[in-house]
Amino acid sequence: MPQKGHIKTDCWTRKKKQLDTSVIELAEENKEKSDVLSVTNKSVGNKDRWIIDFGHHISFNRKLLSSYTSVQGGEVFMENSTTSKVIGEGTTQFRSHNGCITTLQGVRHVPESRYNLISLGTLHGEGVSFSSEGDHMEAFKDAHVKFQAERIGDVYML
Repeated sequence: MPQKGHIKTDCWTRKKKQLDTSVIELAEENKEKSDVLSVTNKSVGNKDRWIIDFGHHISFNRKLLSSYTSVQGGEVFMENSTTSKVIGEGTTQFRSHNGCITTLQGVRHVPESRYNLISLGTLHGEGVSFSSEGDHMEAFKDAHVKFQAERIGDVYML
């Protein structure tokens, strides 16, 4: 039974379903030319931290990328239902909790991205395995821990 004073056009549940459908449709339309980023409506804090994601490694910060090459033609689908250009690609390194240096290659430079993203899918394809317990996740290869991430809200962050 509808709630008194509840107007169908203002229904949050209805709007969310419409947004979810349009995100899926837009992703399907653009799957040949775009990569899809995670969609989240939660703030994840410090923009300089790396967020664990699927898709491709992405950074908005050119200063983090070495072996940089400019590229043309790539796009990513952003969480606000727009697309943003990939303008370059490079390599980045970060030091993990145990002092080990992890190198990410093929990091896409997307200045309009709000976050730096590490792709589980890409790492998995490189032979990296993952384990999680509670609010902590480990990424390891050849029995060596590459990095640990902490769950903050709905995402894992370094």
